[in-house]
Amino acid sequence: MRRFFHIYTLASLCVCAASVSAQEKTPVALTSEEEELATSIATNPFSHNWELSVGLQGLSFFSNQETALDISKSPFASFRTNIGLAVSAAKWFTPQIALRTKLSGAWGRSVSTDDKEGNAVNYMHLHEDVMVNLSNIIYDYEAGRKWNIIPYFGVGMARNFTHNENALTFSLGFVPTYRLTDRLKAFADLSFNITGDEFDDQAVISKNIFKNHDRWLAAEIGVTYELGHNKWHRAVELEGIEIVPWQETQREMKRIRRQNKDLRDKMMWMQNNPQ
Repeated sequence: MRRFFHIYTLASLCVCAASVSAQEKTPVALTSEEEELATSIATNPFSHNWELSVGLQGLSFFSNQETALDISKSPFASFRTNIGLAVSAAKWFTPQIALRTKLSGAWGRSVSTDDKEGNAVNYMHLHEDVMVNLSNIIYDYEAGRKWNIIPYFGVGMARNFTHNENALTFSLGFVPTYRLTDRLKAFADLSFNITGDEFDDQAVISKNIFKNHDRWLAAEIGVTYELGHNKWHRAVELEGIEIVPWQETQREMKRIRRQNKDLRDKMMWMQNNPQ
């Protein structure tokens, strides 16, 4: 009888321990389709996940008319470099995809000679970019991640105020960001921008199609502030829930049934063989 009491007590303790553990985190078995839904991100309202950015640019301009000129092709030559300002607003539709509207420019160069002052122009560049957060694609979304890598491509219009010209532009670049606070990020924006030869009102035909276009490189540093609600949530709230694969749950249930059967058999044997 004493042995039966010991076994009964031990079984009761196991049940109690399992109950306490379940109160801390409830295991839930999900099929593969349910598990995919539980780990997906819910869509936020349009008013959420906006951000504003300001930055200072370093610019290097290349003109189509310089092809035949015997001047330095270095992007750091003083007659082709200048500084610029940039502001932008972006809306993230998912943790991976955003649209950004960006206005940049102020001071540029139209490289007709190696005369720094003679090449100076004033311009503005307005473009719309599709941004892709590679970090969230590769490593899944994480709200507190410090570093993110975001390539983008865009199309826009450049206005050359000095020569009174407008030109269609195409942009390609990438933005590494570093989170400073919950809402503030530092960023660098490295881009290549190309436009038609009408940007600086001078056209020179070259056998090189690439050199037929005016173009510039931009390296920008700045800060981004995230407005309002800036987090993403799972499609299914997982707090207090432990996701267990369905197959693993089936195996665990079989193991528990075997243990229960062994315990019942032993208890029956002890009842039939009292000491």
